[in-house]
Amino acid sequence: MSQQDTSKSHQQQTAANSRKIFDGQRGLVLLRLFFLACRVLPRSILTKLALRIFLTPGRKPIGAREAALRDSAQREVMVCRGREVTTYKWGNSSRRVLLCHAWGGRGTTLGEFVPPLLAHGYSVIAFDAPAHGASPGKISDMVEYVSTISMLRDRYGSFDAAIGHSFGAGNLLWAHRDYGLRAKKIVLIGCFVHGIWIIEAFGDALRLPKHIVRGMRDLLEKKYPGELVWERLSMPDMLKSVSAPVLVVHDRDDKVIPFAHALQLHDSSHGPSEVFATSGLGHRRLLGDRDVVKKVVEFIECSALDPVTEGGIA
Repeated sequence: MSQQDTSKSHQQQTAANSRKIFDGQRGLVLLRLFFLACRVLPRSILTKLALRIFLTPGRKPIGAREAALRDSAQREVMVCRGREVTTYKWGNSSRRVLLCHAWGGRGTTLGEFVPPLLAHGYSVIAFDAPAHGASPGKISDMVEYVSTISMLRDRYGSFDAAIGHSFGAGNLLWAHRDYGLRAKKIVLIGCFVHGIWIIEAFGDALRLPKHIVRGMRDLLEKKYPGELVWERLSMPDMLKSVSAPVLVVHDRDDKVIPFAHALQLHDSSHGPSEVFATSGLGHRRLLGDRDVVKKVVEFIECSALDPVTEGGIA
């Protein structure tokens, strides 16, 4: 399939739902008007402006519960690709679980998993990706994210499990395929099916011309020649190289990443996989849901010899 055909396929897939993924972004209407007014600018300038906004994560205030969890961690500042990254570690067990937060999140976003994992004898590793949480900077990208995961692999070795949410789930898979991450169990929460789907959803939300979105993709590929290839950012294809058991957690009412993505990921899994479906929690609230936390910890705890449900939706 040619690059043009691949792009067209993903445009068709996102037609019904793509605007929803960025509808919660503050100032969306103003951004649409801004880019409408900016269409008189040269294409190169407009493309760079759009890419900078795409690569700028939002930062939300940290609540008391997350702050307490953050303060209880062993914190370390590491340097990855010239960027400072704040990392967190709870516990000292050699059985380790990695947490990968979503775009605009931070290491403590998946904090509800930490206490039960510690209680089951694991240590937990998390991080604030560049320009997220306590890590400095204004912009970041997926290559910096997966490079951070690779750095933590070098620091701690293999993981008994890795849990990723949304953007973090996709990058977890990419790191597993191309950046040396090794995890015995993988949990994908609210994961999307393709990197192209994300950037085209952004373009659709801001009503950007298609050639501007293509230009954004080209700029990022030129920044990381041979390392970032958009057509290779297919999560189903990445799952074909994963033999570890996979748990796909997704809410049927997710208005950010449609539930159909979860089914496609499950169907593409090379190893044993299971879908755990919730209802009424949306894209983010499922991270704090008691049943979700219990299911994820049980999945990680089950013996490697235990069968993992294939084809069933809990």
